[in-house]
Amino acid sequence: RVKVQYVSTPPATTATVIATGEKLDGELEKQGAHRVGVCDLRSHLHEQCFDEIIRQVTLTCKVRGKLLKRVHNEIRERIEMYQALYESSNAYGVRSSLQGSSKKDQLRQRIAELERSNRELEKKIETEMLKREKFAAAEEKKSRESKQMHESNVKKSMEDYDDLMKVYREKVSVSFDDKKKKKKKGSART
Repeated sequence: RVKVQYVSTPPATTATVIATGEKLDGELEKQGAHRVGVCDLRSHLHEQCFDEIIRQVTLTCKVRGKLLKRVHNEIRERIEMYQALYESSNAYGVRSSLQGSSKKDQLRQRIAELERSNRELEKKIETEMLKREKFAAAEEKKSRESKQMHESNVKKSMEDYDDLMKVYREKVSVSFDDKKKKKKKGSART
């Protein structure tokens, strides 16, 4: 069984237009169309309503009806173009997000590598600082030992010098005393 629908031919009245508007509102509410955002159901119901308005205008004036149909087709094409653009931009956004996340992963890996390298360099610096401190301590110890050895050599040399001077004075004193004694003996003989 085939259903056939016939177009109503009487011209539209104000009551018919109001009834069409109320029917649209009723269908929107009945089928649960969203009031905001993109809603295919709402778009479909508005398409049907606009077709009915075009039918009503075409019955009154064919030229005006054709012009309205042409405008309606242009609007439909623009909407389809905007939908394609919207879907394309969504796809681009998803691709960009994925690329951004892969770049983030690459940057995170690079940061991890740099932090690892930084830790290795810090360990090398610590090692070199310890070597430097040990070397400085060894040099200071050598310097102290050298200074102590020098001071002990100087002290020993001073003691040796004092001992030699003591021996020298004694010998000089003995020889001076001997000369005095000889002089006294020589003057006593005269």
